[in-house]
Amino acid sequence: MRVRGSDAQQPGSRRRRWPRILGIFAALLVVGAIVATYFLQPARLTALILARASSALHLDLHTTGPGSYALRPEPRLVLPGLSASVPGAAAPFFHSGQVELALPWATLRGRSTEISSIVLKSPDLDMAAMQTWLQTQPPSAAPFKFPSLTRGLHVDDGTLRGTGWRIEHLDVELPSLADGKPMALDVDGNLLRGANASKFAFTMAATPAGVGQGLRIDDARIALKADGELPSLTATGSLLSADTFALDLAGTLQRIPRQWSASIDSAYTRPGDTPFTIGIAHTAPTAAGIVAGEKQTLRLRLALGDAKRQPTIALSGTASSGVDLEAALHGQLSRWPDAWPGLPATSASNAAPIVFDANYRGSFFLSAPITFDVKLGDTALQGQFRIADVSAWIKRKFDGLLPPIEATLSAPQIEIGGMQLHGVRMEIRGDAATPSPAATPAAVTPKS
Repeated sequence: MRVRGSDAQQPGSRRRRWPRILGIFAALLVVGAIVATYFLQPARLTALILARASSALHLDLHTTGPGSYALRPEPRLVLPGLSASVPGAAAPFFHSGQVELALPWATLRGRSTEISSIVLKSPDLDMAAMQTWLQTQPPSAAPFKFPSLTRGLHVDDGTLRGTGWRIEHLDVELPSLADGKPMALDVDGNLLRGANASKFAFTMAATPAGVGQGLRIDDARIALKADGELPSLTATGSLLSADTFALDLAGTLQRIPRQWSASIDSAYTRPGDTPFTIGIAHTAPTAAGIVAGEKQTLRLRLALGDAKRQPTIALSGTASSGVDLEAALHGQLSRWPDAWPGLPATSASNAAPIVFDANYRGSFFLSAPITFDVKLGDTALQGQFRIADVSAWIKRKFDGLLPPIEATLSAPQIEIGGMQLHGVRMEIRGDAATPSPAATPAAVTPKS
């Protein structure tokens, strides 16, 4: 039996090849280690992450120093002094003393949107500036989906800034978040508005769900305990935010801020829960609808109070926007609040319900007049006013006897200073101290 020379040499050739392969592999490991050491240095890794995130979010992101990272048991990145600003802005709209982000390997490989945990220490967020940035972002066609937070969101000693208000010492605990699974949220902090401060603690249990390009929160149960100028309440409801925004809440107010109750009616300061319901529905046109000139609409429902103990108010309204803003509001107040200035005696009792309507059509800046119609029994007040004029009158601390309105008052009977006026019709113009009567004089009958 003869053996070919090439076959005879094959085992030896393989044996000679292995050292070469091992040498190449070892060299690759060394090069890989050098490259990994170079790029995974905290300073270089932080710069790389910030550059890519800044490009993706159209933001300027900076830290006060290099971050740190760990790869076991899962990737975790800690960034000190992270700030975010709109390119060209004078100051950042977000800053945090430290941001910690943990991601599972599946998310890094692009197989999942799950986030293990987010921890923010001493964050400071300017809501108005953030809203300005959000409006510059292109709309996304991708369906909305809640990110999964297996170990949740934790905020320690944060600050939230709005127009004329801010929340300090904000703490947030969200143990976990997953689409379609129950969640529990705890938030507490201090609300400051000018010289007024309110401590509050807010809790919510709900089931969030992604739907289309929006979100849905079902079976929400919320509780707010507060002092100062915030109410304390419990409520249940739902939220839908997609092509249509819808909010429905029903609950009770356990405590109404004193400044509210003092300006409405002393009955609100008495013990007992005050029921309320809120309904808001907003429909915005699609991109095609905007081109076609479709209007967006807003509907509002509000009811407050227990008729057995206090004045109740019910409001319903609609608003639509196209070239102009159009709005209509209808309401009913069960009786005249005792904290308000008393009304002249009329044929209708002050305990009778007060029905009112208001309408507006004009600029989005609310510069056009608002027309109104108020009725108490057979007594009616019809007229118009401008928000800017009334606001200026309030800022001047009501320096006129009457508000700056134009109105007509008509009543079958009014009692003033012990005299009864029949067939009354008065014209009110501006802030005149004494409204001038109409051309037809009212009949005067001395009170016996």
